[in-house]
Amino acid sequence: MGTSDNNRLQIDADTETSSNPKIALIVPGTVSMSLTQFCLEVETNVNVTGVTQKVEIYNIYSAEFEEVDSRAATTSDRLLHISMKGDPEQYIDDSNHIVIRISFYDTGVTALSWNASVDVARCKLLY
Repeated sequence: MGTSDNNRLQIDADTETSSNPKIALIVPGTVSMSLTQFCLEVETNVNVTGVTQKVEIYNIYSAEFEEVDSRAATTSDRLLHISMKGDPEQYIDDSNHIVIRISFYDTGVTALSWNASVDVARCKLLY
């Protein structure tokens, strides 16, 4: 999931339960501790309308995921560049790991089954 190559991870939604999110993908990564500014890049699509996509990053100080983006998911590939503000150290553990969560919520899906595809999920250094 490091490059936009159309080699996607496709995940079927859990439509058997009433709870949301219907899909949640945890993406671990490793970064340089000297990181001063970075962005998250996420490229996804879904095969139906009525889905909200949320991108979160794990904050090691609060021990919780922080939402950094939420929007309607699209049925064609969309590459998001999410600039991260503030101190990057709050997201990097002692082993230089970060964790991103990409979730998809049913906000009006009428299909009996649906899926999401993820092509890119990465942390990118900004210079």
